[in-house]
Amino acid sequence: MRLRVLGCSGGIGLGFHTSSYLVNHNILIDAGTGVGQLTVEEMAQIDHIFITHAHMDHIACLPLLIDTTITHRKNPVTIFASKVTIDLLKAHIFNNAIWPDFSVIPSVQHPFICYRELEHNESVLLHDNYFTTIPVLHTIPTVAYQLTSSAGNNFVLCGDTTIQDDFWHTINAIPNLKGLAIETAFSDEESNLARLAKHLSPQMLINELKKLSQDIPIHVMHLKPGQAEIIIRELIINNSSFKINLLFNNQFIEI
Repeated sequence: MRLRVLGCSGGIGLGFHTSSYLVNHNILIDAGTGVGQLTVEEMAQIDHIFITHAHMDHIACLPLLIDTTITHRKNPVTIFASKVTIDLLKAHIFNNAIWPDFSVIPSVQHPFICYRELEHNESVLLHDNYFTTIPVLHTIPTVAYQLTSSAGNNFVLCGDTTIQDDFWHTINAIPNLKGLAIETAFSDEESNLARLAKHLSPQMLINELKKLSQDIPIHVMHLKPGQAEIIIRELIINNSSFKINLLFNNQFIEI
């Protein structure tokens, strides 16, 4: 299994793209503005999209992706998400006002998209790889995805999240865990805002990582543009024992 980072920023601007990750060639995790890094031909190969939650930076390019590729595909795109996330997509995006309801176009029998509701800790098998939901704490219902390759290796990619305990109990029980991608959206100077918005700052992340019993690489993402240098400096100052690095656009991670 190969994970390609299309976007991992907490905002937009020249060189900044929001959350989107390509697994192999035909599976997306989130559909933020990073989707725009793909060619039309690459987008047309995407058959499955897993959504962590319904905030705009994680779904911004979802309607455009579907619209761009409808003439390039024979089968609908399957959108995997929690019931809450799917209900939000139906009510606020694919509602025939903001964007066409592609779940009934061109017909109910042959739509351009279909939805697949996921429960907490539910696994989906696609092409010998498993995708498992792990609930995380945020302002709206959100999940992380545990990616399990055919070789039995695991990697966890978080949606937006904050201080919690249950998540770390789950992470510590995962065998052959090769890495964790987790956010650090705000600097320590903005830690009060991070708590209010249910995100993490560097010191908050370090405190959370103390709940981790596995010695694995930690990939930090979702930094707010304009605060990246401060966040990186604070991570260096606060960290003395964890293998922390930054995700970057077009990075590849083998799982």
